[in-house]
Amino acid sequence: MLRGGGVLTTLLARAEAGVIGRISGVPEEHLRRTVRIYKPTRCAMQQGAKNTASWRMEWMGADKWANPLMGWTSTSNPLSQTRLAFDSLDEALAFATKNGRKADVEEPQVAEVKDKSNGDNFKFAPVRDADDV
Repeated sequence: MLRGGGVLTTLLARAEAGVIGRISGVPEEHLRRTVRIYKPTRCAMQQGAKNTASWRMEWMGADKWANPLMGWTSTSNPLSQTRLAFDSLDEALAFATKNGRKADVEEPQVAEVKDKSNGDNFKFAPVRDADDV
């Protein structure tokens, strides 16, 4: 059972997959939207891997337009700026399934680590002639 102990929390804890989305009061057009689950990449300006251990979930498919007065980007979607963080992919998929959402999972790309040495920059390499090729 969820914390709080009320009748609603007991019902939500026992809800089947997709039931929470129907009883939550969210409009049908928002329930049909797909969520994107991904693992964020590290910042290009830093070498650290901060904030790359968790999985993120965000809602896809927002209609956007340019505001003619100020030039700002506008949207009619209240979930366009919402991002949820999860410790594992399984938790994110369980949340999406329990709320009746279709999920697109983007697997993280693993960087290939190459052995490098600063001495390789100064290593002697004989000049090759065009005939040797």
